[in-house]
Amino acid sequence: MVISMSNIKRYNIFILLSTLARNIVEVFSSVLLYKMGYSLKEILLFYSLVYLTGAITSTIVIYLTKIIKPKYILIVSSIIFSGSFYYMSIMDKTFANLIIFSIIYGLGAYTYHTIRHYYAIKSINNHERKEIGSILIYTNIAIVLSSVIGTYVEAKLSKLILAIIVIIISVLAVIPIFKYEDKTNNNKIKIDKIEKNKLLFFIC
Repeated sequence: MVISMSNIKRYNIFILLSTLARNIVEVFSSVLLYKMGYSLKEILLFYSLVYLTGAITSTIVIYLTKIIKPKYILIVSSIIFSGSFYYMSIMDKTFANLIIFSIIYGLGAYTYHTIRHYYAIKSINNHERKEIGSILIYTNIAIVLSSVIGTYVEAKLSKLILAIIVIIISVLAVIPIFKYEDKTNNNKIKIDKIEKNKLLFFIC
């Protein structure tokens, strides 16, 4: 028997698992870096580079949706994100490694955060849009779970084991996206023009 699943259900599973995996890292990345011996100034530099990378990436990603299906960008984003955290789990404490990790992490984060909700709104069937708020519900559930799970795992397990757990969750998250049915015109999100004031707001 084949079990039919709607787009909104597929997307909610993706949001729940991807947010769970990412928040374990996003919430505890500064703690893990501090435990590795990085100073507070170096950790602030890490966040500065992440947000700088994010500002550039966010703009590029919006225009990439003209030629690449957004769901594939989300899948690639999960791969980059998983790779960044694995890199962190095995890297030595050097300034160069911090820079590399910051850039990879920023790419993985903002190829995801930039389009995940916008893509859902544009591609979910009209009759399912009344349920669009459920995406935020699943997001918040995952944030709560990631804080609880992350606190326990970070205290009990090594960075490498934590990275493997995050990677497994990230892989499970993208499975529903592979079967996600695009409902946008020509399977793309059409963006003819982004007004300058909106682009500035978006980057900020």
